[in-house]
Amino acid sequence: MLGLGATDKDIVLSFVKAENSKKIIDALNDANIAYEHHTHAPLTNVLDRKPLGLDYGGYTCKNLLITTRNEARFLLCMLPADKEADLKAMRDEFHTARLCFASDEALLRLLDQVKGSVGVLSAINDSDN
Repeated sequence: MLGLGATDKDIVLSFVKAENSKKIIDALNDANIAYEHHTHAPLTNVLDRKPLGLDYGGYTCKNLLITTRNEARFLLCMLPADKEADLKAMRDEFHTARLCFASDEALLRLLDQVKGSVGVLSAINDSDN
C-alpha cells in the first residue's frame, strides 16, 4: 500500500513481508527517491490501517489486481480507499470481457504478493511485463 504526502519523503511504503520489498527498495534507492518503509500483517480492508496504527498521514489508496475471467488480461488498479471497484464500468472503459478479482495464485505468480498486500509498486515483480 502506498501513502502520498505523509512525510517529507516522496513515498511511504508498507509491506506484509520484508522480502517482497527488496526489488522495490533497490529501485527507489537507484533512482534516489526518498521513501519511508514499514512492514505489517496482511489487511483484508485498507481502511483497517487506521485502527491498527498503520495510518501514516498520507492519502490512503487500495490496490487491486483485476483480471478477465480467462486470465488473458490483468489490470493493476489504484483506487481511493473509500471507493468500491466498479468492475462493469471498468470492463466497458477498457473494452474487455467480464472482469473479476485475480486469484491468490495470480497475485503470487505475477506480483510476488499475497492478498492484503498488493501495491502498485509490486508491478516491478512482474518480469514478463
